[in-house]
Amino acid sequence: MGKNLHPSILEFFNKRMSGHSNVADMRDESDDENYIFRIARSKQRDEILVWLTDAYHFTDTDYYARPRSLRPGDFILVAKPEGDVAMDQEAIGRDCIGVGQIGKFMGALNSRSMWTYLTREEKEQ
Repeated sequence: MGKNLHPSILEFFNKRMSGHSNVADMRDESDDENYIFRIARSKQRDEILVWLTDAYHFTDTDYYARPRSLRPGDFILVAKPEGDVAMDQEAIGRDCIGVGQIGKFMGALNSRSMWTYLTREEKEQ
């Protein structure tokens, strides 16, 4: 894991965040190894961290190797469009850290408990 994301992915993410009705502000807090952004949410009047992972197949191993700066209420964005998530859902509930791709993240931004947000497809399963 690291910073192996095409610049177009970061551009797409920035555009989606600047157009989201619940994003009041976004600051880049990336380091040498990770893309991390602090997002101030308007409706909840809070701040969350989102980590953009370059994993293609995000698993439990990736989850447990996440940046230590992530805390309950934050989100892990599987940023590659061809990526997927295959991990233990109990860990998400226990740690209260959301995991998903951009569509899920866009919806979860409106939820107070982002880790509980489910897409329509997830609800149908």
